[in-house]
Amino acid sequence: MDIFISYARKDLSFAKQIAEAIQRKGWSVWWDARIKTAQQWDEVIEKHLQSARLVIVLWFKTSVTRRWVKNEARYAHGKGILEPVLIDDVEIPLEFTDLQSVYLAHWTGDEADPNFTQLVEAISEVLNPEQTNAARQENPSKCAEMEQQALAAGGSVGVEPKALPNLAVFTDVHTSWCPQMVILPPGEFIMGSPDSDKDAYPDEKPQHRVVIGYRFAIGQYLVMFAEYDLFAKATGRDYPGDATWGRARRPVINVTWEDAKAYAEWLSQKTGNEYRLPSEAEWEYACRAGTITRYAFGDELADDLANFGGQVGKTTKVGSYITNPWGLYDMHGNVCEWVQDIWHDNYDCAPDDGNPWVDDSQNEVMVIRGGSWSDYRRTVRSAVRGREPATHRSNFVGFRMARTL
Repeated sequence: MDIFISYARKDLSFAKQIAEAIQRKGWSVWWDARIKTAQQWDEVIEKHLQSARLVIVLWFKTSVTRRWVKNEARYAHGKGILEPVLIDDVEIPLEFTDLQSVYLAHWTGDEADPNFTQLVEAISEVLNPEQTNAARQENPSKCAEMEQQALAAGGSVGVEPKALPNLAVFTDVHTSWCPQMVILPPGEFIMGSPDSDKDAYPDEKPQHRVVIGYRFAIGQYLVMFAEYDLFAKATGRDYPGDATWGRARRPVINVTWEDAKAYAEWLSQKTGNEYRLPSEAEWEYACRAGTITRYAFGDELADDLANFGGQVGKTTKVGSYITNPWGLYDMHGNVCEWVQDIWHDNYDCAPDDGNPWVDDSQNEVMVIRGGSWSDYRRTVRSAVRGREPATHRSNFVGFRMARTL
């Protein structure tokens, strides 16, 4: 038997749908709806679980709480044959968060869906490795096309980013601890606020032209608890508090500038690539995404476009709102973001090439950008600057990664 599907009984209809779709691809599938009358339930499950070449666990709101689902996933993980599929936006049990999950939350049964194609590819790599390798050698252009579809759907393919076009999404390592990054093009923009903006603060001036003559990548999402918790576990650091709001896909909070820097160093060591905090100029360039308005969405910001103003009263899961024009989430609101730069009271003598503004002073007050869930509409504008001591922790400050290409 090829595949064992683990799920909670409440989600039988979806399990049946995905099992039948996989069977149409030529693999044999077993799920416990096939247990016959008078058969011993646990013995039958154990038999088929042990004979399976691959175990697919369906993470629903129900299944993440079921002991037997976690036991089945634990068994498969130990044998290296677990393929997780995320159906609901839930907190995956911590011991499985180091595995990349295929995301099928909005799957309706379409077998041409890029996310389902990603699952089929993952299955094939385990069950038919020779066939998969042969296909890559015989038709590399088709494989590249499928990899691009997976990237567009939020997948991760370990593709060398220098070979990818501007605004492509990539991850360096096929695992849940490696963030999704968006490649930004070289360009120039006007940083800060004009005198005509009645909401501008003095520290947003003078406006000045910044030329970024290089490509770089920035996190599509804020760094999440699921990612940061793995770093904390691996390095023996304390887990930051979540204010009882939840972890998993919520942005990490209660982290200092030093914590963010240490996370970047750890990620760099794990991947062999240079991760870091963005400079303040890079951050505003990414936030504006080619726009010259007060927000990436125009000169006004509707309530349903971002988490700000206390309307939710806490952080929201990353990706809950629409992206800016360059495919980046939560550049306005949710949490403020640490950047590399030391605080300066205005832009007099600021760098104009995208580099961070640092000096030899003893100033340990760092810049934060983007505004948070508790900030007013005025203070989540693209140009707004904030400041906090490097040792500051709060429930409104997090960060996202940048990567040098």
